Amino acid sequence: MKSNFFVHKHLILIVFCLLMQGLCYSQTIINPVKGTWANKQMLVLQVPEGGNAFYSVNGSNPESSGFAYDGPVIIDVDGNVELRVAFVDKDGSVSTKSVSYSVEDAEMPPQGLAYDFIEVASITGTIPYTCGDRLLIPDSLNYSLGQPPEAWEKGQEIYIDPQSVISRQLPISLTDGSSYWRFIISVSPIMNGLYSRRDVPFKVIDWETISITDKKYIYKIDDEWWSLPKEPVKIDRSKSHMIYWQSIDYSPENIVKFFVLPPKPELLTETSVDGVVTVNYKGEEGYSFGILDSNGQASDLYDSIKIDTFHGDKFKGSVNLGVFFDSVYQGTIPTSFNVNKKMPTPPSIVPSEEGEYIRQNVGLTFSNIENNNIYYAVMGPVILEQEYESTPDAVLVGLDIENYKKYDGSSVILRASSEGAAAYKVIAYSMDENNNKSLPVSYSVIIDTCNFYLDSNYDDSKIKSDGSKKRPYKTFEQVVPLINSNRFVHIRANGEIELPNKTIILSSNCQIDGNKTCKLFFNPNTNLVVRNASLSISDSIIARAKKDKDSSNTSLFTLEHGVLDLTSVELAASFGKNGSVISADNSVLNVRDSGITSTADNYTSLVVSVASKIVIKDSRLTTVSNTSVNFSCQSGLFELSNSVCTVSGVMGRIGELIDTHSTIYDNTFNSDLKKSIQNNIPIYMDSSNFSLQYENNRTIGF
Repeated sequence: MKSNFFVHKHLILIVFCLLMQGLCYSQTIINPVKGTWANKQMLVLQVPEGGNAFYSVNGSNPESSGFAYDGPVIIDVDGNVELRVAFVDKDGSVSTKSVSYSVEDAEMPPQGLAYDFIEVASITGTIPYTCGDRLLIPDSLNYSLGQPPEAWEKGQEIYIDPQSVISRQLPISLTDGSSYWRFIISVSPIMNGLYSRRDVPFKVIDWETISITDKKYIYKIDDEWWSLPKEPVKIDRSKSHMIYWQSIDYSPENIVKFFVLPPKPELLTETSVDGVVTVNYKGEEGYSFGILDSNGQASDLYDSIKIDTFHGDKFKGSVNLGVFFDSVYQGTIPTSFNVNKKMPTPPSIVPSEEGEYIRQNVGLTFSNIENNNIYYAVMGPVILEQEYESTPDAVLVGLDIENYKKYDGSSVILRASSEGAAAYKVIAYSMDENNNKSLPVSYSVIIDTCNFYLDSNYDDSKIKSDGSKKRPYKTFEQVVPLINSNRFVHIRANGEIELPNKTIILSSNCQIDGNKTCKLFFNPNTNLVVRNASLSISDSIIARAKKDKDSSNTSLFTLEHGVLDLTSVELAASFGKNGSVISADNSVLNVRDSGITSTADNYTSLVVSVASKIVIKDSRLTTVSNTSVNFSCQSGLFELSNSVCTVSGVMGRIGELIDTHSTIYDNTFNSDLKKSIQNNIPIYMDSSNFSLQYENNRTIGF
């Protein structure tokens, strides 16, 4: 700090800001604000200089039945409060503002730092604070400073730069997660500067006007003639001037005194990396700053004036700076400041689809109410195992966050994976122009176009089905569009599931696991067409029951350049006049560890194929009809091993192979026919058929 000697020669800039004086604000209700609070609220108003304010707490007219406001005061009212404030300007004009809020008793935090902090603050509603001190907000509480919208931060030690000169009443909201309290932090600066006051026989009015205050002297400005001006004199303050005076009574002992009026300075406002605003100047050396009280007197001078606030607050306003030179008032200069340490409001993440489990690509858009920059990072995709039950967050625990990207306004696409369920987590935050970051927000999702659950027992009247394990689809029709809109679909089925009585075309790969609890019912006109795709069914029962007047000969499965794989399946089909279970054209059929039975009045077969590959292993195959055939295959490959094949009825064969390459071994062929077939051969092969292997086959009844 400079000595009085140096102060005497400096230009002094004085800030009118003691207890908010000199700060330029409109009529404002600083506190309370809308909300439900666990403590009685303190009324803090910003009343313009020369004005008055009146208030009521029951919604009545404050001018006629309210109280005069003369400073912060506790509103000693519980329950619902309807605060109305009438601001009266010095010219008599009136404006009214109102706030509705509630005060409700709430449970205090457990005994400890948070309990003590809130209990002490509740006594007066005020938390006294002196700049430079450390204010500890317990970390079991979250706090938000200033006016809504709240920007909650975890309790911590906060402070204001010790050289900050602004006094103010700063609201603070606190929460323990269930209850909310709101108090006022009364901020006071440290007055530790130096000051000396110099008397001169003139007064500077608004920089450019010089008024003579002592008629005992004669005066001259610069090179003008000595005189005793009766009217104020205008001067140009863009350059320096010299004011001289001496006693009007001439005497050799009366010396000529003078005072230098420097050019009007240019103020500079600088913001440091930690957000503190410093008011300085551009001009001659030796400027100092001080604070005027309400009487226009300054008690302290400072080398520079700093304006600061707590971490978590945004303090913006303007001040009129009173300028002194060599302790002589010169005029005022307005300046504005913006101390921004408030964490921005977190961005909103808006997905194109709602829910934790989504069945298609998800587009994300980001927004925030303050139009700050948004940065985001995408974690994933992590491909999950088929039987997953975890939440997205549980899946992504411990995954490293990728580099954040600045959001450019376009949709961020989270894509499904053909390899399985894909888990994503997106983290985003806002950053303002002062590089303050918001708390991060996250969005988690599992995008699964592959895995679906189907359960006929699910009650979807209460919670809508989404195909997840907890909310499975109820009908097969619900999953057909999903099968055909994705590359691969895995369905886990349970219960008795009836397929629609129509042709159903599957054009994408599908796997159905029945887990030994699923029964698939085909109606007479149900035909499952696998076209340029594959269908795998395991651990299931498949049934087609003949109905009255059933004349349909529709196959259960039709393969058109497709693949059908039946594993551990029990299939029983009953047709009317004619019927085949599986019809294959340029396709592949694999049957393992299964039992297939087909019955009809006139003709039935299990497999009818053209130019296809048929592989049957470890299975039981039975046809019952007037004419009964297990397999009827033309060209292609045919393999039958370790299976039991039975035909029953009037006439029939195990198989008819035309122009195929066949491998047949370790089977048992049973016949229960009224008419014997030609040569009693269970499998007919024409002359163009090529038998790669035919051995260890047992024949009964042929």
